[in-house]
Amino acid sequence: MPNRLRGALRLVAVITMVALFAAACGGNETPIGAPEENDDAQDVATPTSVEPVTIEEEAVGSPVEIEDTFTRQNGFIQPLNGLPLEDDSLLSIRPIAVKIDNDEKARPQYGIEEADLVYEVLVENQITRFLAIFHSSYPEKVGPVRSARSSDIDLMAPLANPLFAYSGSNDIVGQEVRTAQAAGLLVSTNFDQANSAYIDRQDRPAPHHRTLFPAKLNQDQFTTAPITVRPVFRYMREDDEVSAGAIDTAGFEVSTNQRTPAAYTWNDDELGWSRIQAGTAHVAESGAQLTPANVVVLEIEYTISRADAASPQAITTGSGKATVFTDGQRIEGSWQRTVSSQGFDILNADGTKIRMQPGQTFVHLSQAGDLSLLGPDDTGAAQDQ
Repeated sequence: MPNRLRGALRLVAVITMVALFAAACGGNETPIGAPEENDDAQDVATPTSVEPVTIEEEAVGSPVEIEDTFTRQNGFIQPLNGLPLEDDSLLSIRPIAVKIDNDEKARPQYGIEEADLVYEVLVENQITRFLAIFHSSYPEKVGPVRSARSSDIDLMAPLANPLFAYSGSNDIVGQEVRTAQAAGLLVSTNFDQANSAYIDRQDRPAPHHRTLFPAKLNQDQFTTAPITVRPVFRYMREDDEVSAGAIDTAGFEVSTNQRTPAAYTWNDDELGWSRIQAGTAHVAESGAQLTPANVVVLEIEYTISRADAASPQAITTGSGKATVFTDGQRIEGSWQRTVSSQGFDILNADGTKIRMQPGQTFVHLSQAGDLSLLGPDDTGAAQDQ
């Protein structure tokens, strides 16, 4: 299927520019510092470095290809969604990572449809929660906001000091967050620290009522640390072709949340994957159905949390099976991530790096057997079950 966004990114003679950039900088790309009620736990990674990255042979596990870094620094693409960058001031804005509820009583969520990246992570009782990353835009309000998990820290590590908005944690996770902040990996702006930026809605039952208003977060009050937002995934550029082995796909289901599995069907009008949960369209409070451009299903290991024996701990370094759903197709491959300070390398069967269509990306941290494909006759049934 041809790349629908061909020509959208105005990259001119990128290889030549990359070569000049590499000559000036020595070709090196160093990763940034590493990396409710219950919490998981995992050791916080310390700042790490990787081998020099060259134009001829890019190191697997590097936080981003050097040409992507070059174009981002020269004002071409937005780092977290791959869309054209129309205002360079975006590179001076700090991302906000918000922990969002996914309980049946928490829906409809609000603000999540504007996130650049949304991770869906298993928590206790076989349900999931979201960690939504906002950078290209800050919605008026986000929520419902819930408690932190130590799995969140590794997912935020590549972003370089994002604001972390959450409500509550147990003592061990609280200490992990403080340790990560001391290491320069994130900036805690939880309910207790930034109370004026949160409001409890009267039309929602506790604990599904806490709302963040991002504009009320005075970022300079919490940190003056440098901002260097690095891409976490790779997105297609002007001259890129769809990865080899891409297969037309009508829809699929991810059952990590055993209570209410998530299903997606390809929406050709919206050029995205319309999300279905609990047998109905997953619609935000704005009325918009969640329809990310891309869905990435990473098969990972969950261990027992050190913070709470009832909570699973997501292990997001190492390697495993990956399936990328983009542009109405799926691409089977694998993921690799050496340290948490780096982005994810998603590799095709031939070892080439998979790029997705620019736009919002949902990431499922799944387990073996959670992913199943839906045929054309199944996609309607997914919403009627």
